[in-house]
Amino acid sequence: MLQKDSHKNKNMTGTINGWIMRVLKGSYDHYLNFIPSRTGFVPWILERLYSGITFSDEQLAVIKTLPKEAVIIYTIKYKSYFEFFFYHTRLRQKRLPTP
Repeated sequence: MLQKDSHKNKNMTGTINGWIMRVLKGSYDHYLNFIPSRTGFVPWILERLYSGITFSDEQLAVIKTLPKEAVIIYTIKYKSYFEFFFYHTRLRQKRLPTP
């Protein structure tokens, strides 16, 4: 009995992974926190929410001097959707690479 259930779980996992890989077209370049550049009303609200928070010129200069083909990794100390949406919104406004 236990072996049958284990076999069914493996088949189900394989099926789900197959669906996911078909949707992603075999790419491993995907992220759970991906946000399209414009999605309608939500970016407008986020732009208003974060409008009072700014980057320093030194921070922006560092990002602008990086080569186009550079891989940029943004890190924060604690997982925070507020910060993620902030960086995504403000960097998109400045036409810089977004997380």
